[in-house]
Amino acid sequence: MKITTKICILDSIFFGLVIISVLPVIQSAQAKELFTGVISADVIEIYDGDTIKVKAQIWLGQSVITRIRLRGIDTPEIRSSCAGETAMAVRAREYLKFLIGSKTVILKNLQYGKYAGRVIADVYIDTRMSLSEALIERGLAVIYTGGKRPQWCQN
Repeated sequence: MKITTKICILDSIFFGLVIISVLPVIQSAQAKELFTGVISADVIEIYDGDTIKVKAQIWLGQSVITRIRLRGIDTPEIRSSCAGETAMAVRAREYLKFLIGSKTVILKNLQYGKYAGRVIADVYIDTRMSLSEALIERGLAVIYTGGKRPQWCQN
């Protein structure tokens, strides 16, 4: 093997290691970045009680489709192995569908989430009704600020 080929391979390996070591720092910086403005969005899909998919109007004639996790709450998971949790998750999702209907939602305080490429945001209807607060008041969500998720089923 020629010396230039060996150097080229070593350069590629070094560059790859640099990228791998810097990537967590970039992702961490994105997670801390906070957009405090207000964005209106149409809800395309409601996955469960705390995650929705929206088409957000970010500029004149410009929109983005993304998943939004409602800030500050946790709801039961649809894909749970526990039938009781799944039933609670369906109730939370149906209540969220009822609240949103065909209304436009307002997104505030947006930032990248740490999982699944979602954006975390405060989500409102008519700028006054917080969807997170509405779900908590109805007993369909609990306050969640990170860490271990609550157990919805007692096996």
